[in-house]
Amino acid sequence: MTAALKTLRIHLLPGPMALFWPWLIVAISFVVNLAIFALTDVPVADRQTGGIASLYGVAIFANLSLWTQVFPLALGLGATRRSFFQGTCLYVLGQSVLAGVVLTALHALEGATSGWGVHMRFFSPWFLQDGNPAELFLTYTVPFLFVSALGMLMGTVFKRWGQNGMFLLSTASLLLGAAAAVLITWRHGWGAVGRFFTETTTLALTSGYPLVLAVALAGAAWLVLRRVTP
Repeated sequence: MTAALKTLRIHLLPGPMALFWPWLIVAISFVVNLAIFALTDVPVADRQTGGIASLYGVAIFANLSLWTQVFPLALGLGATRRSFFQGTCLYVLGQSVLAGVVLTALHALEGATSGWGVHMRFFSPWFLQDGNPAELFLTYTVPFLFVSALGMLMGTVFKRWGQNGMFLLSTASLLLGAAAAVLITWRHGWGAVGRFFTETTTLALTSGYPLVLAVALAGAAWLVLRRVTP
């Protein structure tokens, strides 16, 4: 654990860019959307924005950069692959918890200010109803953990196989998705898919299943990392 904490400090020393960039992008998106709704006559019912998704999208690539920039430095300073992986997991967990706390607070503030004075729903997507703060925290935190784990896997694949590995990973993902769509269509299963999403609780969809996927992605990243050279 001591070695993992040393790796965690390496992540923080040059400035936590993986933490900074996602929040900068979401702040820009927030200001742009706020200006649009303040200056236009958009109906209140339509003042829903998906700008918060930018936080999660940028987090993927910000965490990918940890493996291209910080990994060689860490190994040069004496870290092992295991300690770097453990320290990165701690860093990702800290990012995710911070995101959950901040977004839960912004959700509450958005409600208290009637959508920042313009009835805008930026931090409160339509599927998130006002309710238990603990559930809101998990709903924000676990998806961030999932996308960060996805970035970890992409980063290890890039370090192991370079651009060819990224192309193969993207192609395999597309083929897998296409094969699933063909299979569901052939078995006339789209109705069952729709029922799954409508009958499953929001907490399970946003926290339960993403947590399982995050653990699986992190495990896959570790398997690839074991064969990565500096």
